[in-house]
Amino acid sequence: MLSEKIPPAGICRVPGISQRRLQSYVGEIYRHIEKKIETTGKGKIRLIIECDGIRSYVGNKKNKCRIRSATDVATEETAGFHAGSRGREGAEGLRNSLPPECRQCAVVYTDFREAYAGVLPSERHRPAAENSGKTGHIGRFSNTVRQRISRSVRKTLSFSEKPENHIGAILLFIHHYNAMIRKEITDTI
Repeated sequence: MLSEKIPPAGICRVPGISQRRLQSYVGEIYRHIEKKIETTGKGKIRLIIECDGIRSYVGNKKNKCRIRSATDVATEETAGFHAGSRGREGAEGLRNSLPPECRQCAVVYTDFREAYAGVLPSERHRPAAENSGKTGHIGRFSNTVRQRISRSVRKTLSFSEKPENHIGAILLFIHHYNAMIRKEITDTI
């Protein structure tokens, strides 16, 4: 239920627990959630990664939280994730969160932010216009995050009170999302 856009009061009603108990339980999950994102093995195939960021808030609209993610075009899995600045530090964090084969071999499509140009190898970095279709997968994923996690909606009224909870909720969703994709891949084989 945490991976869907169900409000805490709704989650509490189903099993009949208090919001305090739910918050305690969720806090424990977020504190221990795996920061590294698991993806399927890539092998020696041609890797294409798309990167983008979304802005959300922690506490109130004055406290912006920048979330960057990367999608593997072939599998549509989220391959990397970083919460942090909009600049070079955030782009480095996203690059470092990618699996080694993606960092070494992938062609990476991004928007035209200078931060990416300073971090990604120029021979594999491809800045692309929003309407080019080269960042369509990551755009769709960002939209899915906004649909499923109320705290990520643009100009949201749903705020996380703590940055750890905000990041934990998004990581929980990403792990769930990737597991669903891997299951679909396995079921089709």
